[in-house]
Amino acid sequence: MILLALMTIPLLAAALSAACRRALPAAALTLVGAVLTFLLALWAAAQVIAAPHHVLVAIPHWVALDGLGALILFLVALVSATAALFSVGYMEFGAAGTVRRYHVNFNLFMFSMITLI
Repeated sequence: MILLALMTIPLLAAALSAACRRALPAAALTLVGAVLTFLLALWAAAQVIAAPHHVLVAIPHWVALDGLGALILFLVALVSATAALFSVGYMEFGAAGTVRRYHVNFNLFMFSMITLI
């Protein structure tokens, strides 16, 4: 279930960011979603290490995470969390519609990267 939550959080953050009218709530949603994704990635990596065959299975034959996938997931989540943190300051000077679109696309990119792992 943790793997499905990892895929759902960025998608939910993208949908909520698209519904925001101002840039600040979209930035906050992106940051919270990225940090939650990072924490869940750490938890998933710990579960992969503790699993008997070092594989975490959410849906048999469809969604699973092995050791290499856990490493890549950790790196993607770490880079996403730091990018979300620093993009709040960088995107502060943009127009509200542009900043909101950036956060929607950022979350969709996170969703695609995590889903492909």
